[in-house]
Amino acid sequence: MDVFSDLSVLPYEVPVKREVCSRCHRPSTVCVCSCLPSEPVPIRSRVIILQHPHEVYRGLATVPLLQECVSKDRVHVVRSRRFSACRDEVLGKALSSSGSLVLYPGANAIDVKSVPQEPVGAEDGAALIVIDGTWAQAKAMFNQNICLQNLQQIQLNTEVPSKYVIRTQPTKRSLSTLESVAYALSWLEAKPELADVLVEPLQ
Repeated sequence: MDVFSDLSVLPYEVPVKREVCSRCHRPSTVCVCSCLPSEPVPIRSRVIILQHPHEVYRGLATVPLLQECVSKDRVHVVRSRRFSACRDEVLGKALSSSGSLVLYPGANAIDVKSVPQEPVGAEDGAALIVIDGTWAQAKAMFNQNICLQNLQQIQLNTEVPSKYVIRTQPTKRSLSTLESVAYALSWLEAKPELADVLVEPLQ
């Protein structure tokens, strides 16, 4: 008896591809659009996300949610491992501005609450620069790009646990990119309520 010939006559079931929401980029069954602001939240700061290329393939990335929460012209994403002023015009202006801040907990980082409560890049090319990737990727990207090390580093000294429980964080104090940006902006823009609005989709 030819077992394999018998198997060949069995009906083939085409795998069903999950429907994905075009706005929040989540599977339709776990769509979070109802938690997104009905209108983009206005912010004056400019945010530049330096995104590791692998983040594009992560279904649980939070940068797309950030882009849906705030005015799109205030969030600029640059995808690469290496960065320079000549690579991207917006990034180039930020790297050459003394007012830019890098959100990274390096050895020279200061508490975000040590800097003035004023929007970053509202009037010039400065920006709040945030590295998006796993902790290992973020560390490598920071160490490999001297241009980032030359800017003022800031960090979040908060005991608030991450609300992004569907993606494992390395420590209890680790936050997703969306949460990090939300808490930093809530201080810089002097709008404490901003953090709650931006992290609502993660609840």
